[in-house]
Amino acid sequence: MTIIVNTDYESVLFHNKPSLKMRRELEFLGLWLNDRIQNVEEYNNAYLQHIARYTGRVPQLVKHDAKAINWWGKLRDIENEQYLNSKKTSLKISQELGESVGIIIDAPSQLNSLSQEKTYLFKSFSGVSGKGHKFLSQLKEIDFPLIAEELHMREVDFSTYCSSENECYFYQNFISPQFGYKGSFFDLENSKNLLHLDFVKKRPDLSWDKYLANIEKIISIIRERGEHGFSIDSYIYDNKIRSLCEINYRRTMGITALEIAKVISPLRFQLFLIIKNNVNYNDLLNFCESIDSVLLSHDKNLFSYLLISADSKESLKEKIKSLELILSYSLAINVE
Repeated sequence: MTIIVNTDYESVLFHNKPSLKMRRELEFLGLWLNDRIQNVEEYNNAYLQHIARYTGRVPQLVKHDAKAINWWGKLRDIENEQYLNSKKTSLKISQELGESVGIIIDAPSQLNSLSQEKTYLFKSFSGVSGKGHKFLSQLKEIDFPLIAEELHMREVDFSTYCSSENECYFYQNFISPQFGYKGSFFDLENSKNLLHLDFVKKRPDLSWDKYLANIEKIISIIRERGEHGFSIDSYIYDNKIRSLCEINYRRTMGITALEIAKVISPLRFQLFLIIKNNVNYNDLLNFCESIDSVLLSHDKNLFSYLLISADSKESLKEKIKSLELILSYSLAINVE
């Protein structure tokens, strides 16, 4: 089977705008998990052999296959997939759970209805993974209608990924101050058991049973209209859990990194990171190998994508410190 790593899925789904740049940047992820790719980027033999070293196979590249299928998102039932991926749908479900912190603003004149005592984040109905988020001073008339959400000081970001077989995986995420995705942390022994994860055990005061009940409700609602895998983004703030920040009815970076980690490393703790490309590629490649970790990306990527593996959290934190030394900056992440 040939797959297309259509990481521009949401751009095509909502705006019918394919993004060759996005596909070229992230297509390499598909090489780590699939035998045959209809590729848009070129890869040298050294990189393909690098993948084979860890996966035991060299991915086959083809320029065209009439039977190729989309891997990131299906694009089969556009109207339904738009509904399931819309932040408007996430807001509606959140309201049904009784925990919504957002309202729809149809026009600039309605901004006056917002509390002057709170800070708000404004979201497009179809923003892609943190993109399209704005503050009040950044808004333009073309941005409306949109969702206004009270801005929270997040303590921990995490996701539940529900597979097409309804298996759930739980993991911590790292989000930048601009709401961009920076990476994920996995405990492979407990990725299917939320209550055994350390960031949960550190907060026994929170209503985790209610969270899990809410997740079951969300899954039930999504399954009425969709059979494929999807993620539910959540976070802890102000001694509370926000069960539903947004739903991504598609493959995600987090679940992809988790699947790659299971293939290439037997170690329990796995940290997937996206970092600035400010170190020579071969130097970073050699560094990763020296700490029993893997540089997943290739030398044409705009960013570097790493999988840092360890058998203990103490070891993982030491590896993070070592990485920060060669990067000459702090990663500003807290592995819970």
